[in-house]
Amino acid sequence: MAPPVVVEGDCLVLAQGDEPTDLPIPYNGSINEWPTPISVAALACANDVKKPCKYASCSPEPPSPFDVCVYATEDVECPQDWTKRLVFFEDGTDKRECSSCTCSPPTGGMCTVQIHVYTDSACMNEQLSPYVSSDMPAPCYDLMEGISLGSKRVEVIERVPGVCMPQGGEPTGKVEMGKPITFCCLA
Repeated sequence: MAPPVVVEGDCLVLAQGDEPTDLPIPYNGSINEWPTPISVAALACANDVKKPCKYASCSPEPPSPFDVCVYATEDVECPQDWTKRLVFFEDGTDKRECSSCTCSPPTGGMCTVQIHVYTDSACMNEQLSPYVSSDMPAPCYDLMEGISLGSKRVEVIERVPGVCMPQGGEPTGKVEMGKPITFCCLA
């Protein structure tokens, strides 16, 4: 008698609309939407006061943690003495996506059955009832001499489903940054 064979169905894959969409979005530049603590943002302030001062912009010394900077609306090198260079972008287009999520075929499934062998056709006179598992070689059981096989019945004792491994979901694309702004600050 052959051992049972595990037949697995396909694993469930989330529908396209159910896939995670929480990719981090770059800072969009709104003063009311400051970036996360791991981001860096810039806010340029100007002062119309026309009095002598030690900075080129003639603005008072900023409070900590702000820097005195000059800026250009393009990606440029900084002037001498303005050694802290930071490049920001006015906007960007997020073209990131994820590849489709899939699952591997299930593996590791197992089942155990008990085979009941009867000498009559009504499944009443049981002669043999061994346990057979899908992970064992085909066993061979002999009935006593002179006893004929009348009927048989199989009972599933245990079923352990296989496991599907997730696949796909790799990030693709990138954020395409818009117009650069260079800040050159006094270190």
